[in-house]
Amino acid sequence: MQKIIGAVYGFCVGDALGVPAEFNSREALRITPVETMQPAEELGLPAGTWSDDTSMMLCTMESLAEGLDYEDMMVRFYRWFNFGDYTVAGESFGVGNTTRKAIHTFAKGKSALECGRDSENDNGNGSLMRMLPLAFYLQYIPNEEERMQIIHDCASLTHAHKRSHIACSIYIFLCMALFAGKEKKEAAQLAIRKAFKYYKALPEYKDELQHYKALEDLDAFIAREDSEISSSGYVVDTLEAAIWCFYTTHSYKACVLRAVNLGDDSDTVAAIAGGLAGVYYGVEAIPSEWMDVLQGKDIIEKVYAKFFRRLRKKAAQLAEVE
Repeated sequence: MQKIIGAVYGFCVGDALGVPAEFNSREALRITPVETMQPAEELGLPAGTWSDDTSMMLCTMESLAEGLDYEDMMVRFYRWFNFGDYTVAGESFGVGNTTRKAIHTFAKGKSALECGRDSENDNGNGSLMRMLPLAFYLQYIPNEEERMQIIHDCASLTHAHKRSHIACSIYIFLCMALFAGKEKKEAAQLAIRKAFKYYKALPEYKDELQHYKALEDLDAFIAREDSEISSSGYVVDTLEAAIWCFYTTHSYKACVLRAVNLGDDSDTVAAIAGGLAGVYYGVEAIPSEWMDVLQGKDIIEKVYAKFFRRLRKKAAQLAEVE
């Protein structure tokens, strides 16, 4: 389970590292790069404060710890958005428009799976940012179709477009492969190949795969210069940037610093890349000086402990069936 706690803290630390640099230009960050945890002075936040990325990931994690219940998950999103649950300072910030609209729709009485927005313009990274816990929860769901339905449904709580579904699946497949002990390149090849094989067989998804075509030739993608990598909040850009940062570096620290210093949606890219790096390198690879100033560790630990107990119970149940 050390890989899981590595992933969780890798995600949270990446998020907190990126908060002060969010929406900064790459050019400005080349002149004054982020090298360690810093306060987000414009937001009046101390160093180590994490954003909506970690809050929504924790909402998802604690909900899964209670069992798969999309209504419960949306209630947690609602409470985070309106009352500051799962936040360091008691107030949500950094909320994307598509996520905001979905939560408002839920508050008006719609069922959870009817709230997600599904236009082409609703392909921000707001579903991708909260998918990490599913990579570990789904280890104990043996049926592949059930796994895929859970990924799509979980994403669709806020982002129901098929392009977002594909991004979430690729990320989850990659995390699962790394968790299973695959080496970096093999893990990516397996994840991308699996996603393309699955979605090519579904007419309603097939055309959307063109947006992820760059990932099919992994070597060429990794060889790209940073000028060819966009770090915007568009879900395709975010996924590509996170994967590029993970595969062009050789340590947790280097991975998340590269992600942050791409600029733009720096916290989300660093969080998602940090989740990958945390699985692969482990929690001990995260610089202790960053962990020391990370805010809200009590919140993270409490949610993670519940999630860990749930996974241990599911593992025991699966062992009994086998």
